[in-house]
Amino acid sequence: MKQYEIKTFTLCDGWVNTWMYDDETPVLFDTYSQAEFELKLHLQELTEAWENGDIEDAPDPDDFLIDEVVKH
Repeated sequence: MKQYEIKTFTLCDGWVNTWMYDDETPVLFDTYSQAEFELKLHLQELTEAWENGDIEDAPDPDDFLIDEVVKH
């Protein structure tokens, strides 16, 4: 079964999944559509926080991608 993760670009490590549950288990999605929906919500929340002055930088959608999880 395919699963998907949202990766964030970081200067130190490149593309990594920074979305974690409280127990540090990576957040994975069963469908691409689910991941896409959650990423859109996240970007909307970041944009609102930026517009309200709660965060310094506007979110850049290019800093995120949805990738299929490859299990070895």
